[in-house]
Amino acid sequence: DELQRHVASGIAASGVEREEVFVTTKVNCCPTDRCSRFCAHPPRPTSAPPMSVYNGSEMLEHSLAMTGQRYVDLALLHFPCSSWDDTLAMYRDLEAARDRGLARAIGVSNFNASALKRLLRHARTKPAVVQNALSVAGHPAPHRGEGTACSEGAPLYGSDDATLRFARRHRITFAAYSPLGSISKIDVLGHPVVREVAAAHGKTPAQVALKWLVQQGIAAVTNTARPKHAAEALDLGSFTLSAREMRALSKAR
Repeated sequence: DELQRHVASGIAASGVEREEVFVTTKVNCCPTDRCSRFCAHPPRPTSAPPMSVYNGSEMLEHSLAMTGQRYVDLALLHFPCSSWDDTLAMYRDLEAARDRGLARAIGVSNFNASALKRLLRHARTKPAVVQNALSVAGHPAPHRGEGTACSEGAPLYGSDDATLRFARRHRITFAAYSPLGSISKIDVLGHPVVREVAAAHGKTPAQVALKWLVQQGIAAVTNTARPKHAAEALDLGSFTLSAREMRALSKAR
């Protein structure tokens, strides 16, 4: 809730028109086998409408109240529930919220290819986005999710090439969180292939790691509090990776 309040104050103080800002939020899918802390310790609303972690619409309305928004541009189901029936019910809550104008688009996160395939068979609205952990040397991660907070980097939760291929085939935008490995615990910035390519272009390892994603048509979800790093992330159009470099980065493990 504190983070959402900061988002609200940031948007208000920016002076930027709402239409120029793209706001994404996530709703949890409870109960879950993936990251139970989100379900076991939900936020306790104080100045927002009451909510249940078992009701997607209520969670979305809570986020809207906390961020001071009438709608979000994208609402994602944060991860699958423990059961398929609960997962589908929660996704249908998002479909209903979209129908009510609370979200311009809906999608999912931490879904692998088989989960996406099943969702497409039963959902009324195709997810616009699937957001999973993906990076150089992390598709999947060598540790396959072991030792991370919530199995980030595991193929079970879509951090693999099979899920990326499925998304492309069905025209679902693939968004990569942890593109620099901070959440999935991969040393992307220190990887020798990344550093070699960065040196060849006179760019930073972070720029090369992000460019590897963007050049494939993958949205890179990253953040920083440092203006210098933000400027570097916005400068990806100033160079192009060769086919050889793209192959080397894709093969890096």
